[in-house]
Amino acid sequence: APQSDRRVYVFHWRLIFGTLIVAVLVGICCLDFYGPRPGIFLLPLAAAGSLMSASEVISFYSHREHRPIPWVIFGGTLLTVMLSAAPMLWKVYPSDGPIGRLGWLALGMTASLLLALFGEVRRYKEPGGVASKLALTVLAIIHAGGLMGFIIQLRLLGDGPWGTDGRWGLVAVVSMIAVVKVSDIGAYGIGKLFGRTKFAPLLSPGKTWEGLAGGLAAAAIMALLLLG
Repeated sequence: APQSDRRVYVFHWRLIFGTLIVAVLVGICCLDFYGPRPGIFLLPLAAAGSLMSASEVISFYSHREHRPIPWVIFGGTLLTVMLSAAPMLWKVYPSDGPIGRLGWLALGMTASLLLALFGEVRRYKEPGGVASKLALTVLAIIHAGGLMGFIIQLRLLGDGPWGTDGRWGLVAVVSMIAVVKVSDIGAYGIGKLFGRTKFAPLLSPGKTWEGLAGGLAAAAIMALLLLG
């Protein structure tokens, strides 16, 4: 009984904080809608989120023998995010320049790869482990900066030049946030209340198949409500 009460208590506060986070994000999105350029108020949030994600990935590498360089991962992540946002920072005509919107994201990831190569050249002392370090660095930058770059591209969806219209881009971003957050709340709630079967005991002991099903169901319901 005490364990069950604690689960309900934790879920109760998780629901409250989740609702507050969604409310804050919706407020920033509304502010961004009336901003001088689409995405200009959301960009600092995207940059901060990508750096937090990069920090989390770096912590996974802390016990590896061949560890990538932290400043390269942070720099590459931020570089990828900022270049992905180039169409919202400068007027780029036509169709966001000759490389297109996704071309800016590709350019950021290419520049990050060059930064990773430069970092490994600087610290090179002896053969061995270079390819592993580069692979881990690129994986971290793609995870933290590349994925956030695609979210930035969602915000730039619109009919006008460099997304000046902004309506569809904002709808896409808000819909994504809503579906992800509702899925997170559903997975956590169902997992805590009814979870019994472990999903990945070694990787994440708290995850259960019941929680996974609850998260997928919650995401599907939210997506259907948004489409309706």
